[in-house]
Amino acid sequence: IHLSFLNNEISQAETEIKTKMGITNKDKYVLIINRGKRYFEETFKDLDLSYHSYRYCSIQDFLPMGNMLTKKDYFVIRMGQKVDDLMKTNNSKIIEYDEKGYRSDLLDIFLSANCKFIVGVDTGFYCVAGWNFRKPVVAVNFSQMEYIEPWLSNWLFIFRKYWSKSEKRFLKIHEIIKSGVGRLHRTEEILSRGIELVDNTPEEIKEVVEEMELRLEKKWNYNEEDEEIQKKFWSNFKLSPLHGAIRSRIGSKFLKKNLDLL
Repeated sequence: IHLSFLNNEISQAETEIKTKMGITNKDKYVLIINRGKRYFEETFKDLDLSYHSYRYCSIQDFLPMGNMLTKKDYFVIRMGQKVDDLMKTNNSKIIEYDEKGYRSDLLDIFLSANCKFIVGVDTGFYCVAGWNFRKPVVAVNFSQMEYIEPWLSNWLFIFRKYWSKSEKRFLKIHEIIKSGVGRLHRTEEILSRGIELVDNTPEEIKEVVEEMELRLEKKWNYNEEDEEIQKKFWSNFKLSPLHGAIRSRIGSKFLKKNLDLL
């Protein structure tokens, strides 16, 4: 880790987190973030960034996972600025950070540095916690199969499935890579290939987050079947500048429920 905070920044951030959100230094918290169109439309008014729309998803899909974590004594902080939709919940430990007026540049970075882990879609913000501060990341709804990021051992992934409209079935992993659709990065390109990206379900998101939480508590063990399935999945990825080392994992329950993709 190459970034650190000044003493006055630490004091200011800790005070704001405690007085505004009721979170003390003894509390555990997890960050969550999704993608939506409002931020782009209001921040970059002269640019058409709709080609990112295949990455959007509803924050409501994160709610079962958030409730599960709060039962384990975590706070759950929904990150982001100018968000599309709010989490519909009365759970006081799930915090709409921007909507409540708590967001600041300092807290964005400080929370990233001190969270237990972060859950998010493929967006730049989770890299603040994951890359800059080496925090564990649960990446859900990952969209570009060939650009999956496997070099960090404390990352877990689940991905969107690729539905072929013409064949009326999900593409297998090797088909996604061989056809090149796993490297497309514009909505119109994906649609032109007759592909529909299917979001992860709330249950899938909850299961992979629970796997991460139990791993960090040293209560999760992988068996031989888990390891064999992981190897089968990653065997589709040739070592390259994109995949020079493979240390990450795909969610265990997610893979077991989607063996047909292998």
